[in-house]
Amino acid sequence: MRKNASIHEILKAHPDLNAFRTNIDTAGALQTEIKKILPETFKNKIVTVLTTRQDLTIYAENQIIGAKIRQKCPTILRHIQRTEDFKQIGAIDIKITPTDKSSPFSKQGLVRHTHVSLKSIEEMRVKLNKT
Repeated sequence: MRKNASIHEILKAHPDLNAFRTNIDTAGALQTEIKKILPETFKNKIVTVLTTRQDLTIYAENQIIGAKIRQKCPTILRHIQRTEDFKQIGAIDIKITPTDKSSPFSKQGLVRHTHVSLKSIEEMRVKLNKT
């Protein structure tokens, strides 16, 4: 096996992982079907996972997309149940993926000055006003 083998190459090399490979392929086909009915802006912001043969989990990039996908769940379910391979799916769960990005609008903590720092600020203010 190559040093940088893909996950599909690794799964093909190990016949004991057939069920795992089948689950990955099924989730990929499901994601393709779901993306057919989603707006263009959402298509690259979700990931689907087939938890069991009856339960589908969709991971959304953020809460806004998650809310929109949640609204579309009945439509998504009707669409995928029309496909012969996915008739057994009866439930969709929406989850939000955790991100490592810090929020650009996070609140800053209040600055609490000590008596010494307030005195230093006042001294700087006086010096600046003299010039």
